[in-house]
Amino acid sequence: MNKNYTYQSKFKVATSLCFLIASISTVFSQNDDFDRIQKIVASDRTAGNQFGYSVSISGDYAAVGAALNDTDANNLNPLQGAGAVYILERNAGGFWEHVVKITQPIRAIDDRFGSDVKISGTKLVVGSVEENDDVNELNPLNNSGAAFIFERDGSGNWNFVQKITASIRANSDLFGSSVGISNNRIIIGSPLNDTDASNLNPINNAGAVYTFEKNGLGIWTQVQKLVANDRADSDNFGTSCSISDNFFVVGSPFNNTDVANLNSLDNSGAAYVYSWNVSSITLFQKIVANDRKLYAQFGIRSVIEGSIIAVSAIGETSDEDNLNPLINAGAVYTYNLLVSPLPAFYFYEKLTAPDRDAYNNFGNGLDISGSYIIVGSYNSYDNTLTNSNFISYAGSAYVFKKTISYDFFEKLTAKTRSANEEFGTLVAITTNSNGMEALVNCKYDSDDENDENPLPYAGSATFFGTCFHSSSTLTASGCNYYDFNETRYLNSGTYIDTIPNAMGCDSIVTINLSISIVDTTLSYINGFVNSNQGNATYQWINCQTGLAVPGETNQVLDAPVNGIYKVIIYPIGASCSDTSACVFINNVGIEEFQQAQFSVFPNPSSKEITIKGDLHIYSFILQSLNGEIVEEADLSNAFVQSHLLDVSNLSKGIYFLKITGENSKTVIIKISIQ
Repeated sequence: MNKNYTYQSKFKVATSLCFLIASISTVFSQNDDFDRIQKIVASDRTAGNQFGYSVSISGDYAAVGAALNDTDANNLNPLQGAGAVYILERNAGGFWEHVVKITQPIRAIDDRFGSDVKISGTKLVVGSVEENDDVNELNPLNNSGAAFIFERDGSGNWNFVQKITASIRANSDLFGSSVGISNNRIIIGSPLNDTDASNLNPINNAGAVYTFEKNGLGIWTQVQKLVANDRADSDNFGTSCSISDNFFVVGSPFNNTDVANLNSLDNSGAAYVYSWNVSSITLFQKIVANDRKLYAQFGIRSVIEGSIIAVSAIGETSDEDNLNPLINAGAVYTYNLLVSPLPAFYFYEKLTAPDRDAYNNFGNGLDISGSYIIVGSYNSYDNTLTNSNFISYAGSAYVFKKTISYDFFEKLTAKTRSANEEFGTLVAITTNSNGMEALVNCKYDSDDENDENPLPYAGSATFFGTCFHSSSTLTASGCNYYDFNETRYLNSGTYIDTIPNAMGCDSIVTINLSISIVDTTLSYINGFVNSNQGNATYQWINCQTGLAVPGETNQVLDAPVNGIYKVIIYPIGASCSDTSACVFINNVGIEEFQQAQFSVFPNPSSKEITIKGDLHIYSFILQSLNGEIVEEADLSNAFVQSHLLDVSNLSKGIYFLKITGENSKTVIIKISIQ
């Protein structure tokens, strides 16, 4: 018999899942609806892999299990049903990208790595429900189960950290069927475990949960094994589990008794809440449905976030008013933590589908984030809530939002629906900078991200999201202009700008803007460089070193040496600055009487310039405004007093001609090339 079916038959109900990895399909509209963002399939999709077997999302990270995947992280070395997990990260554009495929370090046939996944920040725990070996890959026990911990480093690599198993293992425990993680704490469900907390007194499939904590050395160690205080045959305690800070909840869907362990109703179900303090873990309370019924399977899914618990009962028959019975329609029960009359999680509200129908198993998928709850269902109808377009077990997900009560918000379905795909049997939801994003699985989907190229049961998943519209006010100033969001503003005033993120969510920015007009031109006055901007403070800069010229904070530069200079101008009363272009100065230390001994003509010129002097010309250097030497000559052996300089190949502009004559007499003359 196939090992997967062996595993499923050990539960009193077989639950199925569905999931994905993707390319873009549609973008959020700018409203508060959950819109379809992106469908994802495995990068190495193969028939029967059931990508979406498990799913989890946390902020900008998501994990999708494909427990029937055969190949390793490099898509090589096939081992049937070894399993894999795909890590997705939201990129700068707001879309989800596959970043890495991970597998267990030592793979084996039918390990089912990825049978459950939970991601929390940069930590990931993966269940491998049919793993046989211990942490040292020794001592095989059939389907004893294991879990694997991975962590993302600062370079973006998801690294294997540790394999964990029960301290006392047994055949067919299915350790890793459910997993939960919060900060440095992990809980692992083992619903077919038989023994009590001391590994004694076996009761068939009573179930257990194991707790682990990360110590100061970074090693995850087992803290405690927990079993129900009223454990009984085939309760399957640990079928679901979830942890948030100092509380965790464990589902036991086939438990029969009420909170006082009385009034037996077969498979009515229960959930157990534990408090995890620094030094101890204690049972906080047992929860059952206030309208408990036979075969409701309360606890098949259980989720906690902060002070809120949600528990699903997929076999529940009645609506939120305990009326209108429909077999296996399903329901979700919510609870709030209150301190009065006694500290406990008190029943808050029962949720059912607005288009509920028999055998929908509403609650087969369940997650919480902030004020939102998302619920998966086998529902066969489209998202119109009119019970239209019946497609058998196409699947759907329902979003509820809490104001005073949990109000139905939206129904989600696949873009292209097909029979028996079971879209939404697993769901996840998170809050990130985009707003709310949900991930809905569909492990029996056959099509790729474009709903083409069918491969039977390759699997997929879809991201949905809603925006958090935001507004802000910005007070800004600029010199001459101000750039914001690819718009250049030239005048003072108040402006409204809209910044959509990758999902089309608007961020409205009001800009109170003050623009100061700054004159950055320079002029030469009596051999000095002058800023033409008045009513300002100044700092002259050496363009060659980038350093401020000491003491040069006046409108006119008194250059200490020849060089290239610019000035930073700070207009009085403005919180901005602007900078001039660099100019070349090469007349420092030249005496005025020397300038009469040499001349150049014609000036301006476009072809030739004659250099003429009263003294012999020893050398000359022609430099551009930025200091580049474009022409130079040594005439010391020619004993000439006149020289013809060809300037026809020079670009138009201002140049400086430095002429040195006998007795080291030097002059610098500005010339214009036209």
